[in-house]
Amino acid sequence: VYGLAYWSDDPDGYPLYVLYSGNGQDRFIAKIDPESDEIMYLHELEHENGGRPGGAFISNQYDGYSWVFIGIANAGSDDRIDIWHLSTNLAWLDTNPMEGEIEPDGSISVSIFFNATNLQVDTLRCNLIFTHNASGGETIVPVTLIVPADRSLMPPPANTPAELSISNIYPNPFNSMTTVHYTLPSPAAVTIRLYDICGREVMSFLHGIRSGGSHQQIIDGSQIATGIYICRLETKNGSVAEKVVLVK
Repeated sequence: VYGLAYWSDDPDGYPLYVLYSGNGQDRFIAKIDPESDEIMYLHELEHENGGRPGGAFISNQYDGYSWVFIGIANAGSDDRIDIWHLSTNLAWLDTNPMEGEIEPDGSISVSIFFNATNLQVDTLRCNLIFTHNASGGETIVPVTLIVPADRSLMPPPANTPAELSISNIYPNPFNSMTTVHYTLPSPAAVTIRLYDICGREVMSFLHGIRSGGSHQQIIDGSQIATGIYICRLETKNGSVAEKVVLVK
């Protein structure tokens, strides 16, 4: 083994990548599921100039728009770094919730979050594809993010809250669905957890990094029992909690 790299977003659930060689000259790549120890053998990494394997790394910092596998090849005076594209990096876009159920003639709110951190000046485009069992089977919504050159000069958001808080949970009590409204004084990685009165975690929502300001999280309680729950908002700088009641 000549290199190990980790990609948490691996689509097959095998996040640990291994660069290895059979004879010290060829280069092969495999990936492992650390929880089951299952191995998926992928490809031989061929190059016209050859080269012995010397290390491996996976990153989304190469160009900001892609996840890439980076391998070092030792080839005497022709040492080099080889780069292979793994996937498009969509860290600049997030949606919440990712899935849900809608009653006939009903509706559900979907929040879209943009993050231009580490992005170059550019215009990014993608399609949000909503797969459903209604007529047509899917709905496509085009999305565009414009990263301006002078973003460092943009004024901070007005009325940024001074503290971490759950400002409101509405409706409460609720039947099936409610929305948690919360505020952050500064950018932070956010997790929202729901506990029953015995302290058991029944739901969790990993938001990722959110900007300072007001945000919301929809809670779908259709799969949990009637009762009193504690909704806990967690960041690395602290946590707050509020009581919420589910009545069916």
